[in-house]
Amino acid sequence: MKIMLISNDFCYVWLRLKLCWWNKKANRTQYCGSIFSLTDSVYSLILRGILGKQYFVWDTAAKIDFILTANSGLFVDFVISDACITEIIAATAEGNQYLPEFSVSVSKANNEVVAQVTRIFYVIKNCNIAQI
Repeated sequence: MKIMLISNDFCYVWLRLKLCWWNKKANRTQYCGSIFSLTDSVYSLILRGILGKQYFVWDTAAKIDFILTANSGLFVDFVISDACITEIIAATAEGNQYLPEFSVSVSKANNEVVAQVTRIFYVIKNCNIAQI
């Protein structure tokens, strides 16, 4: 995996996954675990970067739908809107937990989607980890 771009405000991250001998199955396609792990932790790191240390962000659930065979390098764009950040801040302002859900497409260079990944996060402000 290679980070191609991270925006200054952390609201956009672009990653690439090359098709290499170590992530290739016997049929010369991307190993499904590599595709799924490409999306692991990215949104939680983005949220931590935007919200800061006063928030606890935890990846709680994930689902992947494989759509096409991945027989080449892959790309994924992670985007979080200002509206989403505003919603998270408002929902957690009084110490309440919030469970935002993000969906991201993993695509070939020609924009063919090979997998759709959905991740759900646990976000809370000013939390002691012992409370969870």
